[in-house]
Amino acid sequence: MATKEMLPQILRGRGGDTPIFFDEIPWGNVIIKGEMFVHMHKSKNIHVYDVKTLKYKRTLVLPSLPFGNGVLGTDGEKLYTRLAESGSEFMIKEIDIQTGAKLGDLIQPATNISNSIASFCIVREWNMILMPNYDARIFMFDLTSGANLGVKTGVGVESTSAISIINNEYIGVLTYPSSFFLYAKVEEFNNVTANKILGMNFKSVKLFPTNYICGMASVGEFIFTPRHQADDKKLYWSSMKNYTGNDNNSERHLILHDGKYKTFNPRLKVKGLKSLIPTMTSDNSHGIASASASLDQNTGAFRVFDDNPTTYWTPPLKNGISWISYEFPSPMIFNAYHIQSSFYAEGFDPSNWDVEVWDGLKWITVDERREVKNWSHDGVVHMISNPNGVAYKKIRWKIYQNSGNKQPNVGVNTIKVFNINDGQGGWYDYSTATPSDYKDILNKGIKNIDDIKLEDWAILSNKNPKIKLIRYSNENLSSFAKEKEDVAQVKDSVNSKLYSKFLPFNQIAIPLSNISINEDIEKFDVTMNIEYHERFKLFVSFDNGMTWDSFKKGSWRNIDIHNELDIIQNGMKISEFELLRTKDFAKKAVYGFVKIGFMVEIDENEKEIVDVDGIKAFINAFMIGSEISSSTFYILNTTSTINISFEGNKLSGTLSDYDMGMVQYRVILNDKPYFPETGDFSKFFQSPEPIAINVQNKDLKMGQSNKIRIEFKDYWGNMDFWERSFIGTWAGLMFSDPTGQYYTTDIGDLLKYLQVGSLTAGQTSVENKIRLTNMYGYKVQDIKINAINSNLPTGVKLELSKTQFPFTPEQELSWNTILDNNRAVEFFARLATVHTANSVPNGKFEIRAKAKKI
Repeated sequence: MATKEMLPQILRGRGGDTPIFFDEIPWGNVIIKGEMFVHMHKSKNIHVYDVKTLKYKRTLVLPSLPFGNGVLGTDGEKLYTRLAESGSEFMIKEIDIQTGAKLGDLIQPATNISNSIASFCIVREWNMILMPNYDARIFMFDLTSGANLGVKTGVGVESTSAISIINNEYIGVLTYPSSFFLYAKVEEFNNVTANKILGMNFKSVKLFPTNYICGMASVGEFIFTPRHQADDKKLYWSSMKNYTGNDNNSERHLILHDGKYKTFNPRLKVKGLKSLIPTMTSDNSHGIASASASLDQNTGAFRVFDDNPTTYWTPPLKNGISWISYEFPSPMIFNAYHIQSSFYAEGFDPSNWDVEVWDGLKWITVDERREVKNWSHDGVVHMISNPNGVAYKKIRWKIYQNSGNKQPNVGVNTIKVFNINDGQGGWYDYSTATPSDYKDILNKGIKNIDDIKLEDWAILSNKNPKIKLIRYSNENLSSFAKEKEDVAQVKDSVNSKLYSKFLPFNQIAIPLSNISINEDIEKFDVTMNIEYHERFKLFVSFDNGMTWDSFKKGSWRNIDIHNELDIIQNGMKISEFELLRTKDFAKKAVYGFVKIGFMVEIDENEKEIVDVDGIKAFINAFMIGSEISSSTFYILNTTSTINISFEGNKLSGTLSDYDMGMVQYRVILNDKPYFPETGDFSKFFQSPEPIAINVQNKDLKMGQSNKIRIEFKDYWGNMDFWERSFIGTWAGLMFSDPTGQYYTTDIGDLLKYLQVGSLTAGQTSVENKIRLTNMYGYKVQDIKINAINSNLPTGVKLELSKTQFPFTPEQELSWNTILDNNRAVEFFARLATVHTANSVPNGKFEIRAKAKKI
């Protein structure tokens, strides 16, 4: 059984740290086939982690030290680095992903790139290597020759340390040490060139409130970055959706038609199609162009066939019908045309017209257009009714009205006539085998189904009216597409809309969410906007979509969802399905959940939208009980619950739906949207949904009252909120005086000086009592503080002691104890001088603290 590709539950919210804490200081990182490779700083060691679980797997040992800090690169399949080998330091070398052994040389770029960089990427679709240079520049090298293709300058204002391709939609760049993240949108992934990258506009955001983030790797929308700090050797993460919202869409579509998987590119509707009418230089140069009349000799009939974007045909101003026609030298088969307005003046665009063909005796109407508006320079390909492939010698366009309602003065720039076959009109074949490579589908699949207009669907339906729409996302590909399930997948099971709006065809839908049957099911209910009950067939999976069953005559029987006839004959009617109860599922549902799919039969003459509102399981109310166990546990009627706490400026807890359905939420801070930043609710998550959001200090009003609010609701729309007011405080290990006034922020920015007064050489200052408070929001242990004297004058040093009387001078203090949140330890600090100390007006010192999370 295939396992569903899911990332760790901790990757929820806006981002933050992960459970990974490195035993060495990290530098570069990449991700290859579900594994993360992290190069330790100036070390032979590369640690490997499972991306789905964030668990350690193995350590690779390089044959020699890295060249510089420890850079890693990948093309998504292989691992590359640079080694400190004399004479070949700048050569990119392939490394065995199991052992770390050197496999061979890839190529040496024409320009020597800094030895301080952390991550680079190889994009074989572009035949290109992208490398940062630690100086706000990105170099592009030819993958075959190593030649320098171009240099993108002005990428940030500091050291560019890492680069990654994110979801095949963005180029992401990281700067060091301030951890700014820059990203640029990639248009048409398979057609990227160095010149296009040079023209990209990179946006800059602060990735994390902390600094010293070095490498960068990505999978889907998620970004993973290690931190280069001895006391915080952690892996951090973020999501592109924090910066791009819904623009970072990882859902794609393919069309299964006539035994082939097809995709669609709206830019190729007319591009690549060759008109059957040759370029004309006069009304009779290649065939015969004629019109009802022309305004003058510069606007003659042949002007619409001359391939000149500046010329056009227009009739004189008069009442009546205008027409323009073309006669082929010999009969031709055609099934489509493209007409483009001249945009001569506002309101002169054609709005109502017929297309007619001459059968030798009379004109036959093969297409009608009414109320055509919103013309664009891209134009549209219109299909002609010619199912039998009849050859005609003449075609004409009868224009009744323009968009300004002035009969019939119009301007037409271009007319083209086509005989469209497979691979034309925007459609092209993707594969004949069942797709299984999501990365490739992400590159070539249909991103926006609304780009496909009625005329585009007709190109397919004229050949074969049976069309199947298939949806893919990076969450469901491994569960369905790799198992050859030719089904339309309805993401998150929220309003399954079937696209009979475009073309009538039978459709199969598999909602991704499961329904819990652990409780007593009172009834099932299927609702839709049109009465299709007799043509609506359902089936059930007990193993997350691997096999499917139908309940007939008191027992479950297997059903083949690839066979529509099998579904029609053996699928459950709505009336049969709504009679099912918990007892009917008991023996089969060993996991406690079921997945429900359905098919709707749609007749050829039906054009409505079939909107399936949902399949709901009603649970007996008396089975549901709940108890408030603490002040942080909030009950939302009897459907959803939120168990949340806010400590150390971190919002954490769990949002649950009692029947394990779908839940969503949003966070509001001081009456302004905080997550998602748009103010919309998050997407639906499968319950239970962990919440882990770090509230950044810059967003708080320090020392003043703040209000944080979570609004949450379940799949059925039941909504409530959790709210708390609090005084804004810093988070972390915080130094303060005995009155509670802080000396620095949590990232070391100065708030208050430690006053020691004037000192004479050979004396010590007064002892200052300092309080170290745990403001992390969780317990810590192994607390240590260190005196840093490197910036003090010669002969002056900072001394620490746990007691004032006696004061026992130390350079490091430690507490082998557990420190709860909001609890503190106290110590004393003073300056000591020797007789030979230099006389200076002031000096700087630091006290650093660290502790381990429990």
